[in-house]
Amino acid sequence: MYYAAISSGSSFPASVIGWDYDRQKTVNNADGTQQVTTEPPPADPRFTLIPLPDKDAAWWNNAARWQQSWQVDEKGSLTAAPPPVVPLKEQAQTAFQQARQQFTNLQMMGQTFGPQMQGYMRALNAIINGTDTTSTTLPTAPTDPTA
Repeated sequence: MYYAAISSGSSFPASVIGWDYDRQKTVNNADGTQQVTTEPPPADPRFTLIPLPDKDAAWWNNAARWQQSWQVDEKGSLTAAPPPVVPLKEQAQTAFQQARQQFTNLQMMGQTFGPQMQGYMRALNAIINGTDTTSTTLPTAPTDPTA
């Protein structure tokens, strides 16, 4: 049996934060035969293991499983987790840093930002410092930073 690990106390659907599986244990009997038993993973109070009854070794060994974020429900049904939401302020900070790099490159070429790009930078800065509280998306960057 394979399991999806979630944080204890999570509500469903819950983000999968790890994986586990049953262990096979071989015991040598007194008569010389061997007995194979299956044991569940050890308990850990930080996690709840959700059984995944419809998953097999082929699924477990598929590298694509490791390259995606998952959610699981209480019945063991997996779905792709939605991408994390990046706050607008963080998006603006990233865009501002990218624009600063453009500015440095332009300066090395003896150029500077044009009025449209300056307005774009002011708009990003307003989102970053909190004076713009109404925008829900980033402004569109000018295609020509010198315009």
